[in-house]
Amino acid sequence: MSDYEDSSNTGGKKKKIIKIILEIIIVVSIVGSISYGIISQKIEVNKLVLGTNAAKGVSVSEEQGSIISDNFMMYALRCAYLKATEGDKLIDGSYKDNRMRMRKNSSVFNGAYPVFDSETSGKDQAEFFLKVLGNLKD
Repeated sequence: MSDYEDSSNTGGKKKKIIKIILEIIIVVSIVGSISYGIISQKIEVNKLVLGTNAAKGVSVSEEQGSIISDNFMMYALRCAYLKATEGDKLIDGSYKDNRMRMRKNSSVFNGAYPVFDSETSGKDQAEFFLKVLGNLKD
């Protein structure tokens, strides 16, 4: 009887192995197809992840200069994130000017971000960032 049990158990193991191999082939095929589509630029990552309502936007800091409102219309940009601070002492040189421009352009969603310094207290940097933001309604 033990010979019979061994042979039926072997058949079950073979089915499990075949099932696992088929699952791996399916996953590799799907991942490969998506990767090929992205690499060959047939699939746009924003549309893949966000759907057709993907918002185009920019990150702006002193390095890029001032925001030009006409560019938002020309490039169909819908949002802008402005660099506000770096560490616990530096205010980005273009932040205040860009923030004023964003207030005038109400069709563009906007926000601010800090750049953290690993050598400075996170708490101090967060407090400085919030102080620079101030009252966002002003």
